[in-house]
Amino acid sequence: MKKDKISLPFKLIIAYLFFEYVRPQSLIPGLSVLHIPALIQLALIFCLFKYQAFNFNNFETKCFLALIVLMILHVPFAINNYWAFQTTIIMIKLVIVYLSFVSFIKTPKELDRIMFVFILVGFFCAIHGNIKGGMIPGSAFMGDENDFALVLNMIMPIAFFKALYSATKKMKILFMFAFFFLILGTVASMSRGGFVGLCAAISYCWLRGPKKIITGIVMIIIIVISLNFISQEYWDEIDTIKTTIQSQQKGQRQYYWSLAWRMFLQHPFIGVGPNNFPWVMHLYEPTEGHAGRFHRGKQAHSIFFTLISELGLVGIFLFIGMLFKAIKDEFLLSKYLKFISKNSTFKKNINDGFFINNLKIIHSSFYSFDGALFAYFATGTFLSVFYYPHFWLFIGIIVARNNIAREIVIKNKQYFEKASRYEVKKKHD
Repeated sequence: MKKDKISLPFKLIIAYLFFEYVRPQSLIPGLSVLHIPALIQLALIFCLFKYQAFNFNNFETKCFLALIVLMILHVPFAINNYWAFQTTIIMIKLVIVYLSFVSFIKTPKELDRIMFVFILVGFFCAIHGNIKGGMIPGSAFMGDENDFALVLNMIMPIAFFKALYSATKKMKILFMFAFFFLILGTVASMSRGGFVGLCAAISYCWLRGPKKIITGIVMIIIIVISLNFISQEYWDEIDTIKTTIQSQQKGQRQYYWSLAWRMFLQHPFIGVGPNNFPWVMHLYEPTEGHAGRFHRGKQAHSIFFTLISELGLVGIFLFIGMLFKAIKDEFLLSKYLKFISKNSTFKKNINDGFFINNLKIIHSSFYSFDGALFAYFATGTFLSVFYYPHFWLFIGIIVARNNIAREIVIKNKQYFEKASRYEVKKKHD
């Protein structure tokens, strides 16, 4: 049987994820000077033009582009033009990758492959992180233990639900092993925020699992095995969460959030500009500062407070609009796919293993990427990761997945309705 060819744009997407997250250029001397992720992005732009694949039809895409326009408008007026400009450039690059995901992930098989690639990337990151002490040196967004743990927590649900929906025992075991190794990678980070996200990811996997008892037993077995690989040093670090609740560190984070809220109240519509919170916060500090000093140059330490302070109500509506539309579409598509697959007319007239396999891929992706976003928000509530690629790439995959599911629904809806009419006619005859 002839294997499906992997298109050039899809190969570039795989390469981008590998070089952007695993960061082999930080391990191999001399490789970093080539700026391979940037070259891959240029190649993706070329492919978008060559195949005329720009897809601007989705509401989420329009929101993302509107957000970029908002950031561009900020550049000349922001207090720190340099960081506003640099952050806007970063987001424009992410739009290119986002559009590539939406345009070039077009079939269930490609969706299945991209889930596998993320699991593989997470596995390599976990190995890299274990070697380098719970981080990936040289990475702009995984060089910190908390940020490193965030990424692994996001990939955990993908590995877990791929295991549940895999057809063979061999693949189930393989993906469960990846899930187990991702847990160990988060532990290696020694991140307390990562531990909170880890608990959120594991809880999500159990709650959304189809068979709670069996899923719970599998989860307990994996956790018990994991405990044998976790040092007492890690538990001592996690135990400090209790004291941190009352510590100066928590007080500082709340202090930053209060400054972000003041910025929002004074600039409610469009905020102070991308990545400008650190450069204007001194204007909102009290004359005596906080804890005996001033805090200029610090981040807001929260996705949400970064968003409201830097991009205001316009940014909030665009961000929530992207998220709400993606989840709403997913809910409706999931509901309809379940309805078709359970209907007696469908079972009689559609004996199609290919469709059933596609259905499994779509359903596993519903749970997987919802879980990734859940872990992102759970871990990122206390981290400044709004401009990191994670959310924007995953929302791109979700939009692509919804487009694929919508096409399957339309095609099978037509067949289903035709089959139903045939059954009715047959009864009358």
